[in-house]
Amino acid sequence: MTENVILDVGAFIGETVARAYHRYPNNKIWAFEPCKKTFGILEHNVGRHPNVTLVQCAVDSDETPKTFYESRDAVCASLSPFSEDKGKWEVGNGSHSVFDIVDEYIVPCTRLDNFLEINSIKSVEYLKVDAQGRDLNVIKSLGDRLKDVRTILAEARLTDFHLYEGDCHKDELVQYMKDNGFSARHSEKQTYDQEENILFVRD
Repeated sequence: MTENVILDVGAFIGETVARAYHRYPNNKIWAFEPCKKTFGILEHNVGRHPNVTLVQCAVDSDETPKTFYESRDAVCASLSPFSEDKGKWEVGNGSHSVFDIVDEYIVPCTRLDNFLEINSIKSVEYLKVDAQGRDLNVIKSLGDRLKDVRTILAEARLTDFHLYEGDCHKDELVQYMKDNGFSARHSEKQTYDQEENILFVRD
């Protein structure tokens, strides 16, 4: 089988990586995760796989090192600080204390176009992005190399208020992808219908 490349930006503890590895064991998988709290778990869960490479850095639209905001619930950790509207966000039976920042530190950042060039990656079969409010920044970091990606899964906000400062609304994401030759093929609402994961495929 021909080796394809899968990129997982915001790999967290490796659920997507593990599924991709077991389904496509011959593919090369690169997983990016800047959070100190979860990177060790990610290493433990999927670091032993020979075709998986873990990268402890963030992906963003520029390569300037940035402050990373680690929240009490690490799944919410982000390069973006929470907005003043975070109290409006539905958390079910939980508490908004999950958004409390427990640590801040500087993390390295890379652009995906530069990463592909450095690692001699000619094309990407699948890019999954879960960058907590910065998914569009990650996609934009591909620059002209966006044309070399076949399928992208990204997350966007559905609400008229922000969870993170500057986070992307679905309409903005869909329009950007349409302008760059992608169509939305599937979507799934989540987080009490406040966010949506959208699968885009190159036309």
